Amino acid sequence: MKCISFFCFCCMAGAGVTAVSAQPFPGGPGDASCPDTFPSTGSFKLYKLDDLANPITLSFTSGTAVVGRSDPFAEGAEPGPPAGVAICSAGPSSAYPATALTVPDPCFPPMDWSEGPLTRREVHTEMLSLVMTAGGATLRAGQPYFDSVNGLPQSAFYRNSTGEVTSLDLAGTTALDFPARSFFEIYVEVETTAGVNLYNRRPMVVESKTPLTGFPPNLALPDSTYYHDPDFGAVLMYDGDGVPYGWLVSAGHGSGPPNEDAELLLQSPASFTVDDASVGLDPTVTLKPPNHVFDDNTLPDEQVTVYVSSGATRGSPPDVTNVRVPPLVGAPVPGSFAVGDAINSFSFGTDGTMDPVLMIPSPGVLFFSVPRAAVGGYCSAVYMTAVFGGPAGGIAADIYGSMVGAFGSYAEALTPPLASPGNTLIVDSTLLGLRPLLADTGDDNMTGMELRDFPDDPRGLWFGTFVGPSFPAPGDGGTIYHYDPSSGAFSLGNLVAYALPGTMGLGAGDVIDALILSDVFRDGELDPGADEVLFSLAPGSPTLAAFGLSAADVFYASFTGTFSLFATAAMLGLEPGDDVDALDIKPTPGPECGNNIREGAEQCDGTDDIACPGLCRVDCTCPNSSVPICGDNVVNLPGEVCDGTDDAACPGRCTPNCKCPDLIPCGDNTVNHPAETCDGTDDLTCSFPGTCRPPGAPNECTCCGDGIKQAAEVCDPQAPWPDNLCPNGMPCPLNCICGNCGDEFIDAGEECDGNSDGACPGECIPSGQPRECTCRYTGIPTVSEWGLLAMTLLVLAAGTSVLMRRRRAPA
Repeated sequence: MKCISFFCFCCMAGAGVTAVSAQPFPGGPGDASCPDTFPSTGSFKLYKLDDLANPITLSFTSGTAVVGRSDPFAEGAEPGPPAGVAICSAGPSSAYPATALTVPDPCFPPMDWSEGPLTRREVHTEMLSLVMTAGGATLRAGQPYFDSVNGLPQSAFYRNSTGEVTSLDLAGTTALDFPARSFFEIYVEVETTAGVNLYNRRPMVVESKTPLTGFPPNLALPDSTYYHDPDFGAVLMYDGDGVPYGWLVSAGHGSGPPNEDAELLLQSPASFTVDDASVGLDPTVTLKPPNHVFDDNTLPDEQVTVYVSSGATRGSPPDVTNVRVPPLVGAPVPGSFAVGDAINSFSFGTDGTMDPVLMIPSPGVLFFSVPRAAVGGYCSAVYMTAVFGGPAGGIAADIYGSMVGAFGSYAEALTPPLASPGNTLIVDSTLLGLRPLLADTGDDNMTGMELRDFPDDPRGLWFGTFVGPSFPAPGDGGTIYHYDPSSGAFSLGNLVAYALPGTMGLGAGDVIDALILSDVFRDGELDPGADEVLFSLAPGSPTLAAFGLSAADVFYASFTGTFSLFATAAMLGLEPGDDVDALDIKPTPGPECGNNIREGAEQCDGTDDIACPGLCRVDCTCPNSSVPICGDNVVNLPGEVCDGTDDAACPGRCTPNCKCPDLIPCGDNTVNHPAETCDGTDDLTCSFPGTCRPPGAPNECTCCGDGIKQAAEVCDPQAPWPDNLCPNGMPCPLNCICGNCGDEFIDAGEECDGNSDGACPGECIPSGQPRECTCRYTGIPTVSEWGLLAMTLLVLAAGTSVLMRRRRAPA
C-alpha cells in the first residue's frame, strides 16, 4: 500500500540501508500487532483562492497514526469490486465505528500501479486515525476526523481513507512479502488557526519515497517521507459550508519538507443553463458576489437563462461567481417564453477538435454533466461523488471529462473505450457559483454547457433545443434552433429552426438532451454531410428504447437522415441508467493561453512576452509593432522565408513558423512541409513527445500515436481497436513497432520481460510504456535507489489534470 499525503501510513525504512530484509506480511484481524500505531509528523502548503500570492505553510511537529490492515492474500483471491476484505479494528463494535468493515482495491491508485499477477500477495489498509498538530492547527484523518465534526454539517465530509500494500515478489512467496509498494487515498480535516475547518472531496493520493520494509513504518528516518506527487495536481479544499477555500499544492508525511508544488487550477469561463430547482451559492456566505443563479432562483424563466461563470479571460482564478447573459430573458416582449419553458441544450456551433493550424484530426476531451440521480461506473469520478460523496456530494452541476477521438470536419474514427475510471472531475460546481447538495437545499443541476464566454462567438449565433408548453408539437424536442442576438431580444419569435429531427434519424417524441454542433459551412444554414453534431437523448425518447440505447450514450450525425453511436455510457464511466444532460468538446489541451508560458504557436503569453514586452494581448498574440516576430505578416527576422500574407516565396502556402513547404526536408526540426505533422523536436502535434518518425523511416516526419495505423506500422497506440494492439494482443508501444516485449522472455535489448524480472523484481516496465521491458532500477533495488522514484498520479482534482501538464497539439 502506499502512503498518504501529509499523513501516511505506509512509510518505510530509512537512509543508509543498502539492502532490504525479506519477511512475510503480518496478519490482519485477530493478529495481536494489528492495528499499527506509530508517531507521525508532516507538513503542507495551501493557497487561498483570494490570496494566491501568499501561501499558507504548516509543519506538524507531533502526531500519532493508527492504521488497520487486512490479512494477506493473493491478488487473485480477493472478491471483486466493490466488495473488499476485512480489516482489523473496523466496524460499530470497535473503537473506530465509522471505519469501513471491508476495504476493496482503492479506486485511484498511482498511474503506474499494476494489479497482478494473480499470485502476488497484498494487504488492504485503512487510516483509522491520524492526528497531527502545529501551533494551534490540527490535521485529522480517519476516525478522529469524523469525531471532531460529528453532529455538525461538516460531518458529511467524512470519507474512509484506504490504501494498499503490494509485495514486490510476483511469485507470491510468503517469506518474500517485504519489500513492498504502498499507497493511500486520504481525506482530511484541517483545523486552521483562523478558526476555519477545511476538507477535501477528492482524495490525496500519495506514495512512499522508498519501499515498505515492515509494519509499522518509521517516519523518523530521512528516506521515509511520503509525498503528494505534483503531477497529481493541486487538491481543492472546502470550508464547512461546502465552499472552495484554497488549493493544497504540496504535502509530506515524515521527516522531509513538502515536495514540489502542484499546478494550480485556473478557470476558463463556462456558459451554462440550470433547471428550475437550482438556487446557486448564497453570495452572503461565499462573500463573492455577484451570483445571478442565486438572484434568479425564484424567477419563472430561470430555465431559459444562460449564465457565464467567473473569469473574463482564460486563466483567471476561480471566484465562485456567475453572471446572467444579458438581456434577462422572459421580459414582457412579444413572443417571450412561457412559464415552464426550458433550454434543453445549447452550443455556439463551432465545436470540434481539429487542429486549427495544421487542420488534422486531434483527440479530444468530451465534457459533460449528469443529473442528480446519476451513479456512474464503478470507481469513476461520478461514482465516487454520487456513492461516497454523501450529503456534501452533489454531482449534477459538476463538469466531468473523458478522452475521446476527434470530432468535426470529417474526423477519423474514435479511440477505443478507456479503462476505468472512465471520467474525471474537471470543474467542481462550486467554482461556477453553483450549489452542491447541502442540508438546506438540494444540489443544482446543469442542463446545458459551452466552455467559453457567451459573447465570444464572432458570428453571434448560438444553437439549442427547447422543451416546454411553448413547444408542444411532437418532435419539437428533437429540433435544433438557432438564435442570432442581432435579431433582437431572446424570444420565441427570434428562434429559427436549423435542423429537424429527421435529418438526424430521430422521430416524434425524441428529445435532444445535450448538444455539440459543428456548423462548418454556411453560418446558421444546414449543410447535410458537412455540418456535424454530437448529442444525447433524454430518458424516455422512443429511439432509445427502439435500439436498446442509453440516455448516457452520445450519438453522431451529419444530418443525412441517420445517426451512429459516438461514445457509449461505459466509455464515459457511466451506467446505462445514467443520463448525460450537458455536453461540450475541446481538443486535448495543449498550449494554454493565459498561463504566462509561451507554448506552441503562441507569440507571447502574459508575462512571457519577449516578442513584444508589455504588449501581449489576451489571445496570446502580439500587436503589430516595431518588434519583429514570426506572425506579423512581414519577413523581417533571420530565418523567415515568408510570414503570413508576406508570402511571395510560396503564395498561399506560408506555414505558421514562417517557412515555405518543400524548401527544407524532413529532419530540420521544423514542421514546414505539407506532408509533415512533426519534425524531430518540433513534435507538439504528437500525442507523446519524442515519437515523431525520423528522416528515412516509413512515413517520415509523422507522429506515431496520431491515431492512424500507417501502411508501414504494425499498430498505433491511439488508433481504434484492434489497430491499437500488437499481433500478440499486447498494447501497441509508443514507437508503433511491435517487438517481443510482453512475451515473458528476455530478448536482445531487453533487461526484463513481465515475470522474467530477476534483474528488478516487480519493477519491469510493461509492454506499451516508454522504455518497455527495461528496469526502472538496475540490480537489486536499494532504499536509496528507490528514493529516486517519482510517481505520476491520476488527476481528479477539480479542473486540473494530467492533461494540462503534457505537451499536446495546439488547441
